[in-house]
Amino acid sequence: MRDATLDILLLAGGAARRFPGKLMQRVDGVPMLQRTYEALKTTGRRIWIVADGPLPAGVNAAIDAPLLVDRIPYRGPLAAICDACGAVRCDYVFVAAADMPELQACVVERLAEVRRPGDEAVVPIHGGSIEPLAALYRRSALLDACPALRNNDTHSMHALIERLATRFVPLPAAYFTNVNRPGDLSAARNAP
Repeated sequence: MRDATLDILLLAGGAARRFPGKLMQRVDGVPMLQRTYEALKTTGRRIWIVADGPLPAGVNAAIDAPLLVDRIPYRGPLAAICDACGAVRCDYVFVAAADMPELQACVVERLAEVRRPGDEAVVPIHGGSIEPLAALYRRSALLDACPALRNNDTHSMHALIERLATRFVPLPAAYFTNVNRPGDLSAARNAP
């Protein structure tokens, strides 16, 4: 039976200084943001778009998800996630960066499947790298950890992972192709 207490937070904000407009770049003919959204939509779970403002009209029309506008934009993903967790009312959130165009619904389902009581985070790992922006979190644990991380001026997702009771799950690296620069876009287009 599908866990109805798990929502998806799709992160679509940030300054994208290294690649302005990257989420509107097309991957297989579709804007990257829309592609990631459509892949995650197949989970049947509620998706929230977390952004620094309204989405461009063309993409907005294709995405049927509520928008959570970051109260103070450009503070990084941890701050956006913490703000979003205060607005949603589920037990768990799957946090996904919209600039991962190869991310698939099976990642969400696998992490939900292996989650055990006591887990505050379930995070993919591949080749020694972790993926905190394609991971499952207990919402209450995020809300508890955020003030301490903000007070210490620590905005790192890795610092969050170190603070939480985390289960690491090996998954193929191909799901986590991340687009940060124009050159990364060709890797996304060539991913299996």
